[in-house]
Amino acid sequence: MRVIMLDFDGVLNSVGSFIYNNRMNLLGLTDVPTHESFDPIACSNLQFILEELPDVQVVVSSTWRKTKTLAALKEIFKINNLLPERMAGTTPIAESRYRGDEIKQYLDEHPEVTEFSIIDDDSDMEPFMNRLIKTDSRNGLTFTDAEKVIQMFGGTKNEKDDK
Repeated sequence: MRVIMLDFDGVLNSVGSFIYNNRMNLLGLTDVPTHESFDPIACSNLQFILEELPDVQVVVSSTWRKTKTLAALKEIFKINNLLPERMAGTTPIAESRYRGDEIKQYLDEHPEVTEFSIIDDDSDMEPFMNRLIKTDSRNGLTFTDAEKVIQMFGGTKNEKDDK
């Protein structure tokens, strides 16, 4: 199984999406709480990754997993036009609260994972820094980041066939 370890804050939402959503709230055009607003462009970029890599699953490593059930996280994906059926689970919560430890624990518990990448705006991923696509929290997941994730998995099926 191939998976993406996915953060939310700074990846699917951003400083820019917070500012935008806050303005929309002030104008009465949305009632989505600013801290829960996702950036539609970042979501589209994740959707692009999932379409290009149809066998890749998502494992939520975001702190959102501490306050929301897997069903609630899947509903957030659905609301944001993502693919909730591709969400395979969440990383455990380690005593150290260090994301690299949580990812290691997940991998130890799931030997079926053969390949993975991490999409996050933080850097506490040791010993997996070589698997990290680090986003800029001001912009979230960009198309360039999405291309890097796809390349980390060896490219798309069509790209492999062209070689």
